[in-house]
Amino acid sequence: MKRILLLVFLFLVLCIAAVYIIVPKQLAVASSITFHANREGVYRFLANDSNWQKWWPGTIKKTNTNSLCFMHEGYDLHLGEKLYNAIELKLSNNRDSSAGLLRLIPFTNDSMSVELSSQLDARPDPFSKLMTYFRAKRIKKTFDDIVSSLSKYASNIKNVYGIDIRKEKVQYQSLVSAKQSFPHYPTTEDIYTMIARLRNYINHSGAKELFSPMLNIAKTDSITYSAQVGLPVDRVLPQKDDISSKWMMKGGNILMGEVTGGQKQIEDAQKQMELYIGDYQRSIIAIPFQMLITDRTKEPDSTKWVTRIYYPVV
Repeated sequence: MKRILLLVFLFLVLCIAAVYIIVPKQLAVASSITFHANREGVYRFLANDSNWQKWWPGTIKKTNTNSLCFMHEGYDLHLGEKLYNAIELKLSNNRDSSAGLLRLIPFTNDSMSVELSSQLDARPDPFSKLMTYFRAKRIKKTFDDIVSSLSKYASNIKNVYGIDIRKEKVQYQSLVSAKQSFPHYPTTEDIYTMIARLRNYINHSGAKELFSPMLNIAKTDSITYSAQVGLPVDRVLPQKDDISSKWMMKGGNILMGEVTGGQKQIEDAQKQMELYIGDYQRSIIAIPFQMLITDRTKEPDSTKWVTRIYYPVV
């Protein structure tokens, strides 16, 4: 009997010693994952607190201070200060809390890693150390869920930029173009009057229109707008009056994004495409343009307009 009690005592001593040796005074908890995305775009997306609702794996509530509290697996997460490519966090449950950090680490323009980490302090007694160890295991699982959910969402370009941006090749080489200034933002009637002139010229020349009309509008000063329209054609046509012949680099690189809606939606999409171009370190080599997929003279409801936005890049 004494021998059994001695063995039990030695076993307990060994367990306590193991806790002291294995479990350090401060435990580091971290989860990370690598995925295809641009670090600048993802950080800009995460810096807007409301965007966290789009990918968070748990539930969300508003606090008394009108900030957002993100809940998952029994833990509450609050967003803190925005640092350089990192965001401070506070993680808590009913019994304890700890500081955390979400870091975004770039590898290439389209590859990055996200790391979520925290440090847990353990009191010196073995029981507290053991409880802290199991707490770290639970937090690790919570962190794994969070970074996994973020990577799945942020690896989709449309989720980060609000528009599905695709890399394409220029499909035509020749087009005819006309330009006109207006003392106001060009109306649908203004634009399609210009397009009608181009179509009349193409028909009289015996050429064939290949794609939908192209449009670029620029503000030249405080009250003047310049509109340029173009139509891709199957052959080179000579210049006539205010109609000029343009050459496109067929097979060249071009970025395309499609948007449904009116002028505000188009302008927002253009801004996002330009952010994408800057994030991925591309260069615009020619005038960007809209391709009017919907005939706006036949569809007066601008919320139904489909427009493709193109940026020639290298």
